[in-house]
Parts: sequence; structure tokens; C-alpha cells
Amino acid sequence: MKFTRHPLSLALSFAVLCHASNALADTLADTTAAAATDASAASSAAPADAAAATSELDTISVVSEGSTRQVQTVGREEIKKAALGTSPLKVLDKLPGVYFESADAWGTYEWSQRITFRGFNRQQLGYTLDDIPLGNGAYSTDNGLSVNRSILAENIRSIEIAQGGGALGMPSSNNLGGTIAVHTDDPNKDAGVRISQGVGSNDARRSFIRADTGEINGFSAYLAGASTTSEKWRGDGAQDQSMLNAKVVYQWGGNKISAFVDIANRDETDYQDLSLDLIKRDGYRWDNFQPNWAAAVAAANYYNNPHPTGPAPAGTTSIDDAYYSARGIRHDNLIGVKGEFALSDNISLRTTLYNHTDKGQGHWFTPYQASPDGTPISLRVSDYRLERNGAVTALNFDFGAHAIEAGFWYEQANNNDQRGYIALSGPLDDTHFYTNFFNTQFQQRFSTETKQAYIQDTWTLNDRLKINYGFKAQNITTDGVSVIGSRGAGTLKADDNFLPQIGASYKFAEHEDVFANYNKNQSAFTPGLAGPWSASAAAFTAAQSTLKPEQSTSFEAGVRSTHETYQASATVYNAEFSNRLLLISPCPGIQSCPTQFANVGKVRNQGVELALLWKPIESLSWLNSFAYNDSKYRSNYFNGELVQIAGKQVVDAPKKLFSSSLDYRFLDVFSANLSAKYTDKRYYTYLNDQTIPSYWMFDAALSYERTDLSWSKDMRISLGVSNLANKNYIATVGTNGFAKDDATGTFATLLSGAPRQVFASVDLRW
Repeated sequence: MKFTRHPLSLALSFAVLCHASNALADTLADTTAAAATDASAASSAAPADAAAATSELDTISVVSEGSTRQVQTVGREEIKKAALGTSPLKVLDKLPGVYFESADAWGTYEWSQRITFRGFNRQQLGYTLDDIPLGNGAYSTDNGLSVNRSILAENIRSIEIAQGGGALGMPSSNNLGGTIAVHTDDPNKDAGVRISQGVGSNDARRSFIRADTGEINGFSAYLAGASTTSEKWRGDGAQDQSMLNAKVVYQWGGNKISAFVDIANRDETDYQDLSLDLIKRDGYRWDNFQPNWAAAVAAANYYNNPHPTGPAPAGTTSIDDAYYSARGIRHDNLIGVKGEFALSDNISLRTTLYNHTDKGQGHWFTPYQASPDGTPISLRVSDYRLERNGAVTALNFDFGAHAIEAGFWYEQANNNDQRGYIALSGPLDDTHFYTNFFNTQFQQRFSTETKQAYIQDTWTLNDRLKINYGFKAQNITTDGVSVIGSRGAGTLKADDNFLPQIGASYKFAEHEDVFANYNKNQSAFTPGLAGPWSASAAAFTAAQSTLKPEQSTSFEAGVRSTHETYQASATVYNAEFSNRLLLISPCPGIQSCPTQFANVGKVRNQGVELALLWKPIESLSWLNSFAYNDSKYRSNYFNGELVQIAGKQVVDAPKKLFSSSLDYRFLDVFSANLSAKYTDKRYYTYLNDQTIPSYWMFDAALSYERTDLSWSKDMRISLGVSNLANKNYIATVGTNGFAKDDATGTFATLLSGAPRQVFASVDLRW
């Protein structure tokens, strides 16, 4: 039995073990009595803290009182409001300064997925899952995996985001901007089973099951599986994902050991990348030719003929207007073991060991390379292989007014990237991995060693004033080897022994405080298709000795207010970004041209973020956030010619964002939500000669929940509608990178957003 075909079978089997665990617990009652007494005493030592933690994790917090940085938290209740299967990152979109886009309603289509904080894009943010580094969020999985493939949303306890830099203990080699820390749910103390089933527009279906053993003599565990599938909302093809999560926990005294396993298989049929010209001619719903193979062949023959005769294929004026199809496949295995130990009353140790393997391919039916038998199309395959092994450790010392933390992160990663072509004589099922290339365009191998150490002290001078200060040291060395082809090869280092951070918070009233933070960060050079090695060997060699890692210095300051009926925050920031490395696409993405890159020097991000969460009565909450971000290039660059971009707005960085979300609970069992998001205009060219219009997006949801039924601990029925106004809009910018300019509007690097979609789900717990 293959997990890819039957992802829930293991979880169903595990459910039987959960019921058996009750009988086992009875037989062990006598032997565990003493341990239970000790555990009870330990848990009763801080009931107020436990209650506060539960309250925070179950809701949304737009302030973090006493923190020396801007930190916000989204809990399980907030995640539960989203449609079943929604990406955890999409849930963050309502927070100030967070810009999230995807071409599908769930936010899980990875080719289109983008998230940005304060002008820093997804590859300049840091991501972790229970201290396990997830890399930089790049589609090509060059140093990690997406949050969406690392954990099922149903198994998330909370997500903590910091829009600014800093986070000295974050094991990330690219967090120039903010950080996203995902925390998984522990197994439940009581044995039980949870089952969810969702359906929606475009034959969307999601099935989820989780089984918990309950706690047995300090041990507890759960096994969860989910299968998600949906047809594309435009064009032909499906997007499928199956996942399995398992977690085991053993606790004794003040110590805890946990092990987590994630298996994720994703297979997504791509949407055709659009241009402004293509949208104008054929509309927002234009897509690839699949399943019409004859039309794809006819278009390839027509446009590859130097002297075509007759009319052009319908809807097209270029060979790049449509291909037959495209696809992305990812298989991930992530394993982590974490130990948390109380070494004494004031010293604790936290250590995490992890292993991650990824096997991925990107498929494109390309008319730029004919098959050997004369068929004018072949299957272009981008093959990605990654294995990472690492350890993250932190030692905490609590000495009265000082809380000192020192830690270390080590990782060894090996990548293999290659691109080749598969011969075609007709359409084929490309949901499989292929290696029998008739032509290999390039193959590169990378070895990356990451070492990071840090130390910080949080000094609580009195009940009002707290100071946090420290620094981290980074040494990341990547060696790239060109096995086939003429792309970049050689070694690059990102090495800095003093990346400081200092912050303070001052409580000037019972419910109000101010904070300020300064930090410096750097980003390692990215291996693979998203980094400088993707340039030609000559270009890489010419720049190798002068290339410097990207660095940022950030300052933020703000005021926060936390009352029973509202939370509010206002933050201003300035980030100076140096050695900004622009990757420039000189041709359509399908052509596989070596990337051009240029160091454009400095970028400045300045802005303000406002947030207000108002709860006038217990059953009503209203969250509003506003952000203004001005991100500009401060230097020109030379790429065969002087490109004058100084003073231009950074690509894909909207200036204004506004979000409003209203939640109302009525009749004790119904909950309703109405949300709105405004996204300002964006640019996809460095010279800002083309503008993507601003737009509003509206979503609505209604749920019915009962916790007093005799046959179910918790029953929840949900109905959700995304894009309530059914608006045509451009969601993702930069799918094929960014260009200097696009006077004709023919650069295909845009994806239109999903129209109105309806989802319904039932969630049951026993």
C-alpha cells in the first residue's frame, strides 16, 4: 500500500490503538500512581500561567506586552476559522504589514505562493517548525520546504510572527526581514479520534483524521493524515497533496522528549503564467492547452516555422501564450527529535536534531525543444534533490534579573539540481519522476555547511523596564560544482562574527508600554536556481571575488496598549538593505536561460503599522490593521548598460495594505466572519514602467459548533466563501522573475486570482 494512494490508512489503523490504550492505562494504574502524583504537583505549581498560555494560544494577539520587538501570535481558534486545508501562511494575511498572495483560494499552490513583510520577500524571511529550520521558502526547495508541506494546519498550536528582523535564536540563514515560528500541537491528554471532511468548488475535497492515544505513564502520541485534491479553477488538471504527521511525547518531572515525523507528497498542475497583454487579449481565465494535445502541437509547429502560413492558433500571437501543461511534484520526509531538560532550578537545556530529504521535479511541456522523433514538443524536467541534517541547541540561565540564553545551530545540506528533456510522441502522464533524458542541459551539485552561534541577555531592571541585548555569529559556506553544462561553479561564503541586536520595552502605565529594537542580519548565498550559481560560468567567475552577502540593519519602535476590551499597537520602522542581489530574467522562464544578476547596492524600507483588535462584548471582535511601506532602490546597476532604478519602488512591494475582520458569535452555537483586504498597486519591472492595479478582496464564513452532544465531544459544521464579490484580479507577481522593463506588456510573470469559491466542512471529535 502506497501512502500517496491511501494517506489515511495508517491513521485509521492507529485509531484502533487509541481505544486499546484505555484498557492498557487501567492495567498500569497502580504503577503510575506515584508519577501521576508528581505530575499533578508540578502542574498545579503555576495554574495561572497555564491558563494564560491556553488563552493566548486559542486566540489572536496583535500585541506582545513586554516584548522588545513587534511580535504577534495566531492561535488554533483563528486557524480553525479558515477553510479546511487553507495554508497556515494565508491565515497571517490579516496582520499588519503582512502581504500574502496565491492564485488559488486555499493559498497552497506553491508556484504562486508569496509572503512579504515590510518589503522583504519570502526568501528573505526565516521559518521554523518547533525549532527545526524550514529554509527560505523558495519554490525550488534549495534549502528547506514550505510551511504548507511541513505540518497539517489542524496540528498547529500557534504561529508567532515578528515583522522586523532580529530573533537571534532563529536557526535561519536568510532572515533579513521578519520571522515565522510555527509550533505544533502536543498529543491530547485523553484518547480520542478527530475526523474532518471538506468539499468545495472545482471538485475540491479534503479528508483529515487524527487519533490520539491519550497519556499513559508519561507517554502520549498522535497520528494524523490528510488527503487534499482540487481541480484547477481555470484550465485542466488537478492539485493534490497527501500528508502524514506523527508526534510522540514523553514527560517526567520538568523534562520532555518529543519526536515528530512529517511525510508530504504534493502534485500540482500549474496554471499558465500570464502577461498584461495576454490578459487583455484572452482574459483572466486563459490557460494551457491540456487536454487538447493537437492544439499544442499545432501551435508549436506554427510558431517554430520561420514562414508560417494560415491563421495563428486561436487566442495566440506568440509561442509563449500557452503550452500543453506544466506540473510541480514534491516528496518530503521530515524527522525531528527534541529534548527539553530542567538541569537545575535556574538552568534549562533545549536541543533539537533533525533530518529532511526532498525529492522534487518541475515539468514543462516545452515547444522550444523538439523530441528526437520530430514531435515539436518535449517534456522539460527540472530535478531537485536535497538532504539536510542538523542540530539546534539552546542553554538558558535564569539568574534573578538576568535571563541569559546561548545557542548553536549546525547544518550540513547537499543539493543536486539538474535540467533535462524527455522525448514525447504524444501526451503522457507526467505525475511521475523522470530521469531518462535525451538531452541534459545542466547539472549542479551543492554542499552547504552552516554554523551559527548566539548569546543574549534579557535584563529586567524593574517592573517597568526590560532590556534585551546580544549578538549572533554566522559562517555559511556553499561549494557549487558544475557536473554538466556551463553554469556557475565555485565557493561562496557568508561570514560575519558580529550581528548585534539590542531592544528595550518600558511599561509607562498599567496597560501600556513602548518598545524599540535595533538589529543587523545577513543572508547566505542561495544554492540552486534561485542563487548566483544559476548564472553562466563566465558571469559567476567574473563576479565571484566581489560578491558580498546581502545584509540588513533594521530599527523599529512602537507603542502597545492591552485592555480587556481592546488591543492596539502602532509601530514605525526603517530598514537599510545593502548588497541587494537582483536576479534578472532575460527570456521566458521555459527557455532556461542562465540568470543575470546584479548587485544594486542599497534599498531602504520605511513604514508604519497600526493594529486594533476591539472586543466590545464577549461575542464580538473586530480586527483592523493598516500598513504603509515605502521600499525604494537607492542605487542604479550596470548590466551591459546603466539601468537607472535609484528611487524606483521595489518590485512586488505594495505601499498600502489594509485588513478588516469582523467575528460575531450568536445563539451560543453560531459564529460568523466577514473580512476585507485591500492591496495597493504593485510593480513587476525594476523601472516601474508597468503597474498591477490595486484591489479589494472580501471573504465570509459561517460555522455551527456543539460541544454538548452525547455522541461527540465537539461537532463543527462550516461554510465559507472566498472572493465574495467574484472580482477579476492579478494575485501573484513575479512567477517567472522580474524584468528591467516591459514596454509591450508581454512578459508572462503574472497569475490571476481565483474567482468566487465556496467550501463546506464537517469536523467531529470523539
